[in-house]
Formats: sequence, structure tokens, C-alpha cells
Amino acid sequence: MIIISHKFGQLGNRLCLFAHFIAVGREHGIAVANLAFDEYADLFETTSADIACRFPARRLRLPVTPRLRRALHRISLAADSRIQGPVKVFAEKVSLPEGQSMDIGSPDFVAKARRKIVCIEGWEFRSADNVKKHADAIRAYFRPVAAREADVQQVLAKGRKDADVLVGVHVRHGDYQEFCGGRYYYTLEQYDAVMRRVQELFPAKRVGFLLCSNLPQDLSTLPSVPVTSGPGNMVSDMYALAGCDYILGAPSTYTTWASFYGDVPLYKILDPDAPISLSDFQRYLPN
Repeated sequence: MIIISHKFGQLGNRLCLFAHFIAVGREHGIAVANLAFDEYADLFETTSADIACRFPARRLRLPVTPRLRRALHRISLAADSRIQGPVKVFAEKVSLPEGQSMDIGSPDFVAKARRKIVCIEGWEFRSADNVKKHADAIRAYFRPVAAREADVQQVLAKGRKDADVLVGVHVRHGDYQEFCGGRYYYTLEQYDAVMRRVQELFPAKRVGFLLCSNLPQDLSTLPSVPVTSGPGNMVSDMYALAGCDYILGAPSTYTTWASFYGDVPLYKILDPDAPISLSDFQRYLPN
């Protein structure tokens, strides 16, 4: 069994990490419990009904509340810190220092997870081949709850009303002023310039844009392109991007997950002034 108790990053990071463990669990018949997913559990149909966010999915007959999930997460962290001595016979903690990666589809890791409880701490636990193999099952597991799905469908219908091609745009502000020294923090005017270059890639079609952001944006400053505002909450924005024909945005696990979930080509803006071609849009697995 695999237990994830330690949190790393925000929603995009949590989804990507969880996806790799689900893929390995499905491939090798290993149970996974992600207690570190507690604050996002109510956003998804499968995890909203399970106090421990388990794979394979299980439903608890008793009511599940955020308070219970938080309590269970605290207990798991306390237990994790006490894995020593005789306890190591049936439980082991696997920690990854920053910058290191581990193939959790390897025979050694799989054998360990079958033999005992493995408690995980770290970020770059990966099994890309298994994620690719079990992509549809992962997508099914992370279907958003009905209310968020309704938000997504409503805004997509609005965005497509006068568009032949709908391009999702994620304006990552807020934390990106500090992330990597602000390297990927672009102004709204820079996003506008990128959007206009993308529009030129489809000269015979009506191109519309669906803009989502982690901060409120004044769309009246984008008069040169037709823009629809996203639903305005974290998971609905992500899944609205996944419902577009193309996505563009600064490099992040947020847009990477949208690309994976919707199987949609994504353009990662590394340089807002660079020329763009359709070949620059790529489909991504969670990474």
C-alpha cells in the first residue's frame, strides 16, 4: 500500500503527483491513499465521497467532512514521523530530496509497496509509461463534481458561440511574481500580444479566447481579440481550459493538467515575444 501524507504545491502539483501513483496502483494492483489531497477532495466526484482519497475508489457510508479529512491528515503525518525500529517491518518512509526523481514503476518500488506500507514524501515520483497506459482511468477518477462541471459547460458554450476555434488562456499572476524570480510573470499586454499571434495562425477561422486567471483581470484592456472570462474558480477554470481546442499559458502543472485531462495541445509561453507556429502546441502528460 502507498500512503501520501506530505503536501507539495497547489492543485496542479497534487493532481500530477497523484496521477502517477494511481497509474502504478492500477498497473500492479496496489492500493493508494492520498491523505494530502484533503483540501481538494470535495472538488472531484470520486474523492468527495472518500475520507482518505483512495484508489481504487471507496465510498464511506458515514458523512465525510473537511474537518474529518484534516484530522486524518494530521494523524497520518504524526504516524509517518514515527516509522522507526520494529515498525519498519511493515511500514517504510520513502523521501525524495529536492531535485531527485524516482521511478515508482520499477520492480524494486513495486515489490516494496506490495510487501509493506510505503509512506511518501517528495515531488518527483514518476511513472510516465504507466500514466500513458492508464490515462483514461486517471481522467475518470478526477472528474469534477456536478456543480463545477455545469460551470465548465456553461462557459464553454458561451465561448464557442461565435468561434470556430476556442483557445484557452491561463494568465498566471499572483505567486508567479516570485516564482523563479518572476521569470514567467507576464503582463496582460504581453498575453494579448501572444493571443494576437495565435489568432493569426487561423486566418480563415473565427478564433475566440477563454481567459482564466488566479487573479481578477480587466478584460476591457484586451479589445483586439474576442475574449470570454472563465468560470472564476480554481477547478472550473482548469477544466474549462481542458475543454478548449488549444491552450496557452506560462509553464505550470495547472495548464499541464488541463492539457492532459482534455487531451488538448498546449503552448507553454517561455518567451512572450517569440514567434509561434501550430507545431509549438503539444499534448502533455502530468509531469
